Amino acid sequence: LPGKKWRVYMRPMDDDSDLAEEASDVLRQYEPDVSFVDAQNFAHFRCVSKVAETYRSGRILLAGDAAHACTPAEGHGMNYGLQDSYNLAWKLALVIKGSADPVLLDNYGEER
Repeated sequence: LPGKKWRVYMRPMDDDSDLAEEASDVLRQYEPDVSFVDAQNFAHFRCVSKVAETYRSGRILLAGDAAHACTPAEGHGMNYGLQDSYNLAWKLALVIKGSADPVLLDNYGEER
């Protein structure tokens, strides 16, 4: 971040842990002479990962947030959604044009 500021994501040891102390312990492993100054906005959050069991049921196809839920840290959910959409778009285009059999859509879920 600008101004020599950092955003740190880490999994807390437990729900009541001291995030500043845990982050300092990790930092000292890599940079023993560096410490946090004026650290702000410590927050616990749970990592969430839910994925659909199937991505296709007949003419219904799931992509993006309809297919999965991820913690917003680092944009994983957005990246998955963009990749899903791209993969699905070219397949749908070929099927709609009649250049490919609809069976092409069957492996969409496997490729994820």
